[in-house]
Amino acid sequence: MQAIQVSDHRTADVTLLSDRFIEKAMPGANGDFLKIYIYLLSSCHHPERELSLSSIADVFACTEKDVLRALSYWEKEGLLLLSRSGSSLTGIAFPDFDAASPAPTQDAVLSGEKVTSAAVLQEPSEAAEPAESASVSLSSERIHSLKETDAEAQQILYVAETYLNRPLSRSDLECILYFYDTLHMSADLLEYLIEYCVMHQKTSIHYIRKVGLEWHRSGFTTVKEAREGSSLIRKEYYSVLNALGISGRKPVSAEIEAVDRWMNEYGFELPLILEACRRTVANTGGSSFAYTEGILSNWKKQNVHSMEDVQSEDNRYLTEKKKKASAKRESGRTASPNRFHNFHQRDYDYDELEKELLKKQW
Repeated sequence: MQAIQVSDHRTADVTLLSDRFIEKAMPGANGDFLKIYIYLLSSCHHPERELSLSSIADVFACTEKDVLRALSYWEKEGLLLLSRSGSSLTGIAFPDFDAASPAPTQDAVLSGEKVTSAAVLQEPSEAAEPAESASVSLSSERIHSLKETDAEAQQILYVAETYLNRPLSRSDLECILYFYDTLHMSADLLEYLIEYCVMHQKTSIHYIRKVGLEWHRSGFTTVKEAREGSSLIRKEYYSVLNALGISGRKPVSAEIEAVDRWMNEYGFELPLILEACRRTVANTGGSSFAYTEGILSNWKKQNVHSMEDVQSEDNRYLTEKKKKASAKRESGRTASPNRFHNFHQRDYDYDELEKELLKKQW
């Protein structure tokens, strides 16, 4: 396997953070990103360390994607140089942050004197989130004041910490409270912003900042406006629309709320929801969200969580149906023949009648 090379092009042979780095780069950095940066910096002088994405992730009890996000952040800030071979990360170099000379070239990265080798993972690197030109800043005094005296701000921060499942860093606090205090986003909208990003499996403050600023520029002031007008519509919504035979338009608010409920409140994975959509079309011939809601709410009551559970429930239904039909036939044969039973008796399938009723209702 190709090794990741870490080389130091600075003059000091120690793990040194310059005053300029501390003053300019450190205040706005995510705490986890900062830990990874310092760890990599110290690795330049510890060649015995075998570095890989997985080994770094193990040190900080995070995922390899978290490590890649940190590397991408520092690369974007100009404090790391990353070299790649295809989709694999092969080298990391630290340019001299204090020097006026240009950063080392890729050749310099690969030929650095201090090298730490490691097994490389064949995993594509995740692109860094686009930088935002707008300044998002709040003084330490204002952040402290809001945290200590503003009950609504305290509630927003509690919700954010719960959704993000981590203690909030200074960058997290600054961004969220900037939206609240400077851009005057409502508590509901801010909470939905964080929920929305988490639903996209994006929990970095850079992504939250990007989406929040886009919503502000678009003039969104309510959760409804954000739901209906966001350009970052989840692919799951379109998958559901397509499964119901709907195409050529964005999902509306009621449809978004339905899919969110099925996935978040009911806890269904997308394949199970699409199966309910398929059955809706097969039974109604149309695109009834209400009928799909009926199927999924029933599955929730029956504790259905997988396609195997659906098949088991279908088998149970068919077995009970056969038993009922057999019992009716047996009852007909044992009944005493008389003039009251000489007319043709109808066998009603109440399950089918219920389906027909649902069709007419929706």
